Amino acid sequence: LLEDKAYKVNPRDAFRGSTGTTFVPYPQFVETYTWRDSRLVSWDMKEDKAIGLGGAKNPGGQFPNGDTTANVSSPWLPEPPPPAGWTGTVWTMDEGDFRGTRARDHDPIAMPMLFDFMVYPDASTISANLFHIAYVGPIWTYTGAFPNNPGGFYNGAPARGQNGAPICSSYDWPAFRSHHSGGVDGGAREYFVDPPNQHTSKASWIKDTGLGNPYQTKPEDDHLHWAQADFVRKVSMVTFGFFDTLKPNAHGLTQQNYPSAWPGLPNSKGFPDFEALGSKRGGKTYLVESIQAHLDPPTQPPGTSVSLEFRGARTFERAQDIYDQRGNDTMSQRGNLLNANYACEAYRYAMPNAGPANDTPRVKAEGLTPYVFEEKLDSIRDTSTKLLPRYFNYRLVFGNNTSVTPAISPSIRSVIVAYKMTASN
Repeated sequence: LLEDKAYKVNPRDAFRGSTGTTFVPYPQFVETYTWRDSRLVSWDMKEDKAIGLGGAKNPGGQFPNGDTTANVSSPWLPEPPPPAGWTGTVWTMDEGDFRGTRARDHDPIAMPMLFDFMVYPDASTISANLFHIAYVGPIWTYTGAFPNNPGGFYNGAPARGQNGAPICSSYDWPAFRSHHSGGVDGGAREYFVDPPNQHTSKASWIKDTGLGNPYQTKPEDDHLHWAQADFVRKVSMVTFGFFDTLKPNAHGLTQQNYPSAWPGLPNSKGFPDFEALGSKRGGKTYLVESIQAHLDPPTQPPGTSVSLEFRGARTFERAQDIYDQRGNDTMSQRGNLLNANYACEAYRYAMPNAGPANDTPRVKAEGLTPYVFEEKLDSIRDTSTKLLPRYFNYRLVFGNNTSVTPAISPSIRSVIVAYKMTASN
């Protein structure tokens, strides 16, 4: 936001959100920022590992150097259904979810957003953030009786009940906020904080009528400022599943798989079949020599853009099985050919981070490459054959013009990908 600029609260600017809550707007951001951009994840061909993933750096490490994050369900995998007739609780976590106890296991799409609120003091008063807050747990009312609840908006140190057992409600709630606030301390001294130079949360003195004035808080608490955010998306993507360049028209449109499609297409390998052609020509192996892409329309509105990026792989688990969401749509059973859900997480799945010893990839893949533009395809060629990988997927990256109101978006009617095959031996 704008630093050292006056922020005026004008009732005429107030508006009601969808829940009926009244809000007053902040000034608009003066710069854009990147959040949840999967393009941050790539593949290091030299180290043969994914880079750019988020999450815990050292889960389970020795305090204070260890860390964990929250577990987050993957948007590309359905939650396991409960057994038929089951009415109790169901454990929904599976190997496709983002695990907070595993190193660098989170795709950027699972990353939260961090806001820094800097409230500057002026010459006459000590500034405080008095916005409405949300919090976990009750507002304690101190009664002086058992159980000895601390009162106010904060829970205290673990209290003890009968037989010395801890009272669960007195434990720390999840931390949503880290802060360091100026105020008046217990000795009636004014305490100031210089926001841009304060990078560590510390215990702070605040006013809390339930706990007493002043009250020294913990560096982290369960408070969350009540706010509403309106986003303008600057970049969006469409990711296509991997296709087999040897059998680009492989399909499952047979009568067995789709009875309503009678008479169906009995040759599920489709045409052309470069794999069969290689067998007829002395066991030759055909691979991609060059690729050309054509977008329709070729031009876009001013200030917008559309780009096409390619990624390759020599092979991956269940690469011969076409994705069909009507079947077993779990990470370990589904087909991965033409599977956009797998393509979105291929980097993370290929990391050795799945088994009990965290040494088995979720979906074993070989020869993965980073995404590259068409003119950079030479950078992912095989160093010995000078040819490209067998399997390819691509993604469209749309750049919106957010400098105008309303924002302008590009559009695509069709994508044509043509490639030339050649024998590698």
